[in-house]
Amino acid sequence: MLNSKACLTGLCLLYFLPMKAQDCHIALRGHILEAESGLPLTFATVSIQEAGKGAVSDENGYFVIPDLCERTLYTLAIHHVECAHFTQAVSLTENTEMEFRLVHDAVLKEVLIQEKAIAPAPTQAENVVSRSDLAATQGLNLGETLKKIPGVSVLNSGATVAKPVIQGLHSNRIAIVSDGVTLQSQQWGADHAPEIDPFSAGQIKVVKGAAGVQYGVGAMAGVVVLEPAPLRERAGMDGWLSLGGLAMVWVVYSPLPPIGGQR
Repeated sequence: MLNSKACLTGLCLLYFLPMKAQDCHIALRGHILEAESGLPLTFATVSIQEAGKGAVSDENGYFVIPDLCERTLYTLAIHHVECAHFTQAVSLTENTEMEFRLVHDAVLKEVLIQEKAIAPAPTQAENVVSRSDLAATQGLNLGETLKKIPGVSVLNSGATVAKPVIQGLHSNRIAIVSDGVTLQSQQWGADHAPEIDPFSAGQIKVVKGAAGVQYGVGAMAGVVVLEPAPLRERAGMDGWLSLGGLAMVWVVYSPLPPIGGQR
């Protein structure tokens, strides 16, 4: 019995004596580069799931993971926001430095978003003279065209001189905008009418109140905005023709002779 126990003990000693303790003080140093350009990749995440260890590459693409075990198979995973996921199996016997090249294929391409802007609802008084309304007032000047709008009147200082008056103010208190350009001739005074052809616009908009602030300090009373007709979207030709005329009637007065020759 004692001999058998001695033999068993001897066999155990012979089995464990040649074995060495596993070395878990090996460091893995790596350098992460972009595959095509060879430039270093910063802030790449490196992890070894089996060892529960990880690191982040510095501004030069280097990283260090210490305390790895010798002759142990590890799965090294590298993540970068602009590159494909990278994995590689590694087994170390000593301190090792490796180079890793990642494919740069996860770059976000051009993103184009198209949407029609929705105009906000007007908060101030706004009146629009449409194309059909302009056609009904052909032959009249700008002031006569707008005087049917509430709050708008006409200042006449001659047969053909007429200026719009908005809420009692005119001249340099009203801005006239044609094709996005503010006209300065309105500031000359009551004797100068704006040189505007109201029939060249697709529509005329009259803005009253504080909404005219966006057109500058000359829009204290309001703004008259002449918006051009929309341009063609397809190739072709179009146009319009307007005819007008003026008729004068002469009345000749001839007194009738008195009845019975009496005056």
